[in-house]
Amino acid sequence: MAAPRDIFTAVELRPGTAGDVQQLWPQGLRATVPFTASLMRTDLHPDGERDVLVWGRFPHGDAPLVWMQDGEVVCGFKFERWERVIREERYRPEHTCPLAARLPFHYHRVPGPLRSALAGAILTVRGRAAGSAHPATPLNPGCALLLRVVRGAPGAPSVVVLTHDCDTAQGVAAAQELAAVEEEHGWHSIWNVVPGEYDVDHIMLERLRAAGHEIGQHGLTHNMGEAFLPREALRDALLEHEKFRRRHGVRGYRGPGWYRTHAMFDVLGEFFDYDMTCLDNDFICPGGSGGVGEVRPYALRGGLMELPCTLPFEAPLVHGGVRPAALAAWWWPKVEALGRLGGHVVVNTHPDPHYSGRAEVRAAYAELLSRLSAAGWTARLPGELLPQEQDA
Repeated sequence: MAAPRDIFTAVELRPGTAGDVQQLWPQGLRATVPFTASLMRTDLHPDGERDVLVWGRFPHGDAPLVWMQDGEVVCGFKFERWERVIREERYRPEHTCPLAARLPFHYHRVPGPLRSALAGAILTVRGRAAGSAHPATPLNPGCALLLRVVRGAPGAPSVVVLTHDCDTAQGVAAAQELAAVEEEHGWHSIWNVVPGEYDVDHIMLERLRAAGHEIGQHGLTHNMGEAFLPREALRDALLEHEKFRRRHGVRGYRGPGWYRTHAMFDVLGEFFDYDMTCLDNDFICPGGSGGVGEVRPYALRGGLMELPCTLPFEAPLVHGGVRPAALAAWWWPKVEALGRLGGHVVVNTHPDPHYSGRAEVRAAYAELLSRLSAAGWTARLPGELLPQEQDA
């Protein structure tokens, strides 16, 4: 965790006049990043305001964060340390085991619509109580913007990655309806299954793989406690599903409820090539706000690649009262920001009956894919984004 003296707060970014940074700035979106005063460097200063690329708005006034000097990008803060803090989310308290994992029965016994309503209430309370450090609004491009300015343009093109979490057996049963929407565009997706919660429909999964889709693992039993198991207990539990993973070529994992801990990531690298449990801006985990800031894959630890979710498609239904028919348009400013910053549009849906299993939400998903296709985006599977040596 961050040292006690490192109190992180949200610092708003604004563009300077140097370079082409103003063209990168997402119009109409407020950009903030978690920051602490101890990250600032006192030994570096720009030659003049005309050289500044990015300013930070602090209580005492604006200060230059990034500028050009002799044709090079210079940071007025400890960039590598900030990047590590953001990636590991060490600016916020680590998630703690939720009540759902401690109930005497599986929380899925509560009807889906009621679960959604309860989740919305929890998120509202959490959002009001959250500290000011979190870049946790759905459309906040702050961290991605700062990373893009410092690092420069990414070498590989931006893509769409379609992911689905099948929380229940009904979600697996409905997979083909969503898959058909994707296949109309020649696109494929990953279907994350919970092998310890329900009887897996192996025929359905084999059918999806034969059509070009991937299969992933979505926790153990989806009781929200997976991330909080002791390391050895998590290893033992994952070993029990080795046969499932071998049968369906599983290489990726996403934890239920977006709960994540450092201990969980330590173990996942022993079983998977990539993880999808993080978000660039996490405004939806009941455990608290956060986000890794990244909008492209990055190496997490132990050879594990992290693929952050940048577009949790159904979340505004719960955390904002957005109507299904308005979802695609609601998310479009984020899509445009990701395109401008070189980020990936990593979409998450749930084909279960109370989410994208509903006809109106499925229609909104179809609209999103049509918009993406018309705008020139192309889709890739998570496994196709792995480094060549890892993918061999």
